[in-house]
Amino acid sequence: MYMCMYVHTYINIKYKYIYKYNIKYKYNVIYIKYKYTHVHIHTQTYIRKHTRTHMHTHVYAFVYSYTHTDTHAYTLVHSYTQAYTYVYTHVNTHPEMYTRKHTCTHVQDRVEGRMLLYSK
Repeated sequence: MYMCMYVHTYINIKYKYIYKYNIKYKYNVIYIKYKYTHVHIHTQTYIRKHTRTHMHTHVYAFVYSYTHTDTHAYTLVHSYTQAYTYVYTHVNTHPEMYTRKHTCTHVQDRVEGRMLLYSK
């Protein structure tokens, strides 16, 4: 936005005509007082652009433990552990560059038992 203000101060030109007998003209000019003041007010409006980039990294870790007993009557014990690790990386490109990591770990345990009986 531009806003300009002008201030003018001046004195009009004055002419004196003096007639003489020989009909010659004499010009007496009172000229110039001209003051020019320029006031310039500049208002700048800018928009800062913001760009964000998301990067997601998923890490899965599985741990299995297995136990097997085989007899006429055997017991199968099956157990495993699931470990989930989530890594979130956020990149902000403006106004600064930063990286934020978030780690979430989820552990789930399950035990499964099975028994089979044989008879002769």
